[in-house]
Amino acid sequence: MASNTKLTPDEVRSIAQKHNALADEVTSDQSRLRSTISQLTSVNKGQMMTKLIAVHQDWDKAMSDVVSNLHTMANTLSSAASDLQSHDESNASSVSL
Repeated sequence: MASNTKLTPDEVRSIAQKHNALADEVTSDQSRLRSTISQLTSVNKGQMMTKLIAVHQDWDKAMSDVVSNLHTMANTLSSAASDLQSHDESNASSVSL
C-alpha cells in the first residue's frame, strides 16, 4: 500500500459502500429487466423475440460479472481501509508527545 495516500480510512470505507450500493442497483435493474423481458416474450413470438432473449442473456451475464467485480472491489477497499486505519493507529501510538 502506498505510504502517502490522501484518503482517510473513512473515505475508503465510503467508496466501498458506494461500490456495494451500485452493485445493488445493477442487481435491481437486472431483476426488473428480466421480468419485463419475460412478460414481453410470453405474449410475443418470432425472430425478434428470440434475438431479444439471446441479447438479454448476454447482457445479464455481463451485468452479473459487473456486480461480482463491484463486490470484490468493495471488499478489497474495506480491507484496505482496515489496514490503513491499523497503520495510522500504529504510527500514532509511536509518536511521543
